Amino acid sequence: MKTKRRACLLTGLMALTSLMGCSDSDDDELTPVKAALVAPLSGPSEGSGREIRNAAELALDQERAAGNAIAERFSFLFVDSQSDPMAASEDYQAAIDDPAVQLGFFNWHSNVALELSNMAADAKFPHLFALGATNELNQQFSMDPAKHRGTWFKGWPSPELLSVNYVTAIEAAVQSGQFDAGDKVAVVYGEDTSWGRTFGGAIKAQLENAGWTVALETYVADDAIDYTTDLAPVVQAKPQLIAGTIASSSIYSWIQQARSEFDKAMEPQPLIVADGLGWNGDWYQTLGATSDGVVDQIPQFVSDDAISFRDAYEARYGEPPSPSAAGLAFDYTKFMFKVLAEVETRDGEITREGILQVAADLITTGQLTFGDGILMESYEYSEDSWPDPVVGGDAFTFPVLQYQTGDSVVVFPQSLAGDNQITN
Repeated sequence: MKTKRRACLLTGLMALTSLMGCSDSDDDELTPVKAALVAPLSGPSEGSGREIRNAAELALDQERAAGNAIAERFSFLFVDSQSDPMAASEDYQAAIDDPAVQLGFFNWHSNVALELSNMAADAKFPHLFALGATNELNQQFSMDPAKHRGTWFKGWPSPELLSVNYVTAIEAAVQSGQFDAGDKVAVVYGEDTSWGRTFGGAIKAQLENAGWTVALETYVADDAIDYTTDLAPVVQAKPQLIAGTIASSSIYSWIQQARSEFDKAMEPQPLIVADGLGWNGDWYQTLGATSDGVVDQIPQFVSDDAISFRDAYEARYGEPPSPSAAGLAFDYTKFMFKVLAEVETRDGEITREGILQVAADLITTGQLTFGDGILMESYEYSEDSWPDPVVGGDAFTFPVLQYQTGDSVVVFPQSLAGDNQITN
């Protein structure tokens, strides 16, 4: 089965621009299918948005090349979130009001997800695999689960389900002597959004449980160029660890300026956890040696299928893809087509109502899963996990990495890391 899938994937990727597949005459009579794909195509995270759009189109072209009849009549309506909930909501409402649009798909930011998920629930508009991860969504859904059931599925789990891996990896390195944590003083930082605050709050609690003193918790603009003022109290705290996340390309400025300010203040420099640095494929081209030693948590292009995707993406678009933006967009587009095929098999057509029913009956209960992705062994949900995907084991999981000269050295879990550990 793996060999057959591998051959199919390679055939599809080689034929993307020339082979469009054929459809039966009966398929021509079926209603066209359109999904409103939400991504930050402009604004501070436009790099991630571009990767999302490109990877989704690559997956669509591969499905067409493989002769997928649904893909032949499928199209994306691109909704530019601009990293702004209010800007996103206007175009998203237009998509909901358009009867030709059967579903919403994907999304990048948590604050955008908080706005759009309520709109989807009010309109009974199914939205699949949105990456906005904040647990504020879980809290919102728990107040009225019937309203949201089937309308919104998080494609990225709540931060605390993954951030704990950083602390586990750091503590292992401290215990082995690989990382000199001094008196274990940490600073937690993040973008001043629901995503940044959720991640920051989670890792702060996890660090404190591991015996760290969090001397400062600070949240900053996600579109800034100069963070010198924000970094002054961070440097003053003299931490051995700085941990947080900025989901836009402003993370580059934060890391560059942190390195510069600490270079004047203390030696050795603190360990930097920058969750999501690798969300942009050009992180090393931008930061170079400044990224050495930074710790991140990113899925990897490891399998033959993943490497084939990476190479096809770079050949087509002229830039390297990141696993988190492009890789997940590719996999979730494939999962979306599996959902649409199930709806058409059950109902003979693809409608919003049919997608909602399949989502509520089969995805939420774990009966409909996707195991042919390039990043995860399995994408699946359960009654206990929803709206999050199932995390751990063969399901959704990210390794912890430490960057060195442009390479990603896996330091956790041990099954992938071997003898590698975090060092300062």
